[in-house]
Amino acid sequence: MSEKKEKIYNKKYTKVKKIGGGSFGSVYIVKEITDNKIFAMKKFYMDNLGNGGAKRQYNLLKEFLHENIIKVIEMFEEYGNQYLITEYHPYNLLDLLTKNKNFSENIIKNIVKQIIIGVNYLHSKNYIHRDLKPDNILISNEGIVKITDFDLCKLLVEGQVNSKNVVTLYYRPPEIFFGETNYKKSVDIWSLGCLMTELFTGTPLFKGKNELETLGNICGIIGKPSEENWPGVSKLPLYIPFEKDKNDLKDILGDKISKEGFEIIEKMLSLCPDKRPSCEELLNNDYFKNNVISNEELKIKLNIF
Repeated sequence: MSEKKEKIYNKKYTKVKKIGGGSFGSVYIVKEITDNKIFAMKKFYMDNLGNGGAKRQYNLLKEFLHENIIKVIEMFEEYGNQYLITEYHPYNLLDLLTKNKNFSENIIKNIVKQIIIGVNYLHSKNYIHRDLKPDNILISNEGIVKITDFDLCKLLVEGQVNSKNVVTLYYRPPEIFFGETNYKKSVDIWSLGCLMTELFTGTPLFKGKNELETLGNICGIIGKPSEENWPGVSKLPLYIPFEKDKNDLKDILGDKISKEGFEIIEKMLSLCPDKRPSCEELLNNDYFKNNVISNEELKIKLNIF
């Protein structure tokens, strides 16, 4: 009986192992045949290319040339599917959170600052990511944070209706739950606030089984949306009043975070989108300007080699 021939992709890559997947397709570690160099390969099923598939992401990532954005290598169509090749990094924040739920504030400050720098680059080009979460944040062997997964990334166009089916549930801002389609860059800021809090607590802040439960958790932790704290909220198409009221966020974060760090998170998690700071405002805040460890120190503290 003859051995099954190893499949070769684009005449140069072979699979090492599968590392992820979803409705779009699958993600693999692949090896280049000539020099054994390792890359990530994302396979897009041809029957699920509603968001443009590999070609759209390739074009986006060729435009996004930044240290904190994943670097794209190439894309191709083969074996009835589309494939996207990017640089490979073995660590993501979800993996690190699973292994260690006790990050120091210095480590968290460096990671979050790097993410904000990357998101600020996207926002400067008028793009929003719309799916910032621990799984989509990689860390290189040099301690450099890389934002990945641009399936939901979109150019903001004034007057254009935006989809409500965006942002993973735990990191979704309240305006999207309430049916806002004219949302802004502040949707990413909310997700950043959720992500930063999770790095301190080790668990998603607004974890819910469905949209209603997650929104209820937001109201129970941050407070009830009202015309006083969020002008115009009651006019949103899917708005519903909530009885749950604020269970101080300070009780959840406790003494794990400094006063300055808490104030940053509190601003990012403002119910009213217009009250959330921009990436530039966050980077100009003293919290992210002073006493931030280097990427080299981050690498050592996280034992990344």
